[in-house]
Amino acid sequence: MPEGIPAAKRELIRLFAAVQFFTCLPVPAWVGHSEEHLRGAIHYLPVIGLLVGCTGAATLLLGTLLWPPIVAVVASAVATILLTGALHEDGLADAMDGFGGVVVLMACLPYARATGASRARPLAQDVSSVSIAVAGLAGIAPLALPGAPTLGGAGAAAVVGVIWGLYLRRRLGGYTGDCMGAGQQLMELGFYLGAIARLPWPT
Repeated sequence: MPEGIPAAKRELIRLFAAVQFFTCLPVPAWVGHSEEHLRGAIHYLPVIGLLVGCTGAATLLLGTLLWPPIVAVVASAVATILLTGALHEDGLADAMDGFGGVVVLMACLPYARATGASRARPLAQDVSSVSIAVAGLAGIAPLALPGAPTLGGAGAAAVVGVIWGLYLRRRLGGYTGDCMGAGQQLMELGFYLGAIARLPWPT
């Protein structure tokens, strides 16, 4: 990234780089594509997760007004897959921003693929404490909105993330892009199961 670029524009480019990498949404042509942009984009992962989550939620809410619940759920899943180009589903098949968990895994584990081209490699390099803090705050903030069940969901997602991270460390010594995609899907599933678990939540 050129020296002397204003901080606000630099962060805007990094945000657009995250949108470009993790979704199928178009971004301005002046954003371009470079590994340097991606290195700074990592702390915007939860923002992308919020965008995808809101898209799925909006589709679900609208769908329940038009169709039976099962159809609305399928429509919601299809909407998020179309938005992301099935990026994480592909990772799960080959190997959950949300809430900053994947960023923590990337910070704690080394990148496992030593050679060969990889789109995810720039994201894996030099994960700073600032990126972890921003991702964590962006991920934790929404937990205060829906109430107690989200705490169970967050706890379950964290447990799944830890188990997945330990498994990757033992089997691969690190992670790859597909492993992170799989981790996102597993943690998302863990969050849903934890949130709807029949626990004696205080009323």
